[in-house]
This record gives sequence, structure tokens and C-alpha cells, in this order.
Amino acid sequence: MKKWAIAIGVVLAVGLTAFLSSKPFVEKDTPLFTSGSGGFAVIELFTSQGCSSCPAADQLLNSIIEEASAKGEPVFGLSFHVSYWDYLGWKDPYASSKYNVRQGNYVNKLKAGNAYTPQMVVNGKVEFVGSSRKEADCAIKTALSEPASYSLKASVVDNGEELLVKYALDRAPNQTLINFALVKKEAENQVPRGENKGRTLTHKNVVVEFHAVAAQAAGEVSLSLPKEFDTEDSSVIIYLQNKNDLAVIAACQVIL
Repeated sequence: MKKWAIAIGVVLAVGLTAFLSSKPFVEKDTPLFTSGSGGFAVIELFTSQGCSSCPAADQLLNSIIEEASAKGEPVFGLSFHVSYWDYLGWKDPYASSKYNVRQGNYVNKLKAGNAYTPQMVVNGKVEFVGSSRKEADCAIKTALSEPASYSLKASVVDNGEELLVKYALDRAPNQTLINFALVKKEAENQVPRGENKGRTLTHKNVVVEFHAVAAQAAGEVSLSLPKEFDTEDSSVIIYLQNKNDLAVIAACQVIL
């Protein structure tokens, strides 16, 4: 089994809601957790509605998210839909070529050979076939067992047109990126063409907007809201990642 670097940081989301009489907005934030908070797991699933092998992995990620939520575990699942299977007859409505590039970076760093779907990556350190429950459970267990040594605090303001995400680390990071993923908690649609023709597919935590910047001790970014996007069914997952080996070293989630 590949060696795991020391995992750093975890924050669970709690909400603070405020309203202005002139223009309603919502502000939510997370508390600062200390280094004794335990481990965390960021699960990135690279999937496609155009791939017949992917629904099993989608269902697995859905189960992992539901089970972690019920247990109160700091497990953050993200569904990245790639676009390179669109040519098979169905254009995935959630796909982006940006996620193809992100997956390619993991393939290179983790020496996975070629990009494929479904693929899961846990904390940027280990990859495997995304429908493998055994490997997913092992990777998550390992991640959660490693003590956290970094703290991350975040808040989100929704003004109806964009999200302003502010974050703060307990010390300045070195050679890291901080990722901001706006996710739709649940998405369902019928697939009329392609390899999954006739199936109704359900996904959790579909990434609809993603932004990465060089990390500082504190900062903020704006995330554009997709047209007619309902923030009541969404959250923002924020995670810190090493530039060199892509290991995820801190994470938190703000539920909108």
C-alpha cells in the first residue's frame, strides 16, 4: 500500500444565517477546529453519464456521502463529471473539460497510466476504480485515522448572483493551492442516448463551479452562480492541496 503523508486539517460546517431588508443575502460560516480534531477524507470521483461503468461508482459515492453524514464523519465527496465520453451519443449536462485536466494531473502524479472512468482519488494520495467499495473503505479509514495538524476556517456570503468565500488558516501555507468547489447536493436526470440510454441517474455533490488559487494565510474568492441555480440545495467544499504532490492537507465544508 502506498505511504500516506500526514493529513492536515478538518472543519465541519455549521451555519449562520442573516438577512438584509433591502437585498436579501445569506452568510454562513464554519468554526475553527484545533489540530486535535482528527482526520478527514476528500473523495474526488471522476465520472460520466456517457460511461456504462459509472453508475455503480455514482451510487457508491452517494452511499458514502449519506453514511458519513449520518455518522457525523468529516468525509467530503465531490462528483467531477468529465467530458471525454460525450462523443458516445450523450452529452453529460454536468461535464466540463476543466475536470478532464484535473483528472489528468492526478493520473500523472499518481502514475495511474491513463485517465479512465470511474476513478476515485482520496486526499489526492491514492486512486482506484471508483466502484470498488473495498478500496474506498480502506482509503477513507486510513484518511480518518490520521491526526489533523492544520486548521481551516471559512465563510460564504450569497448575494444572489455570486458567492463570496472567505477563508483563514491558522498559519501561512507553503507552495499550496486552495480549491473551492460549489456542489449541487443532488442531481437526477434521465439519459435518452448513449451507453446509459433509458436510465435515470442520480448524483450527489455534483461540482458545478470550481476555482483554485495560490493559498495564503487568509483570502477570499468569488464563485459565479450558474443560471437558475438553487443555492438551497448546495454547499461549498474548500480544500488545501500541495502543489508538488497534490496531497490534500486541509478541508472544510459550508452548507448553504
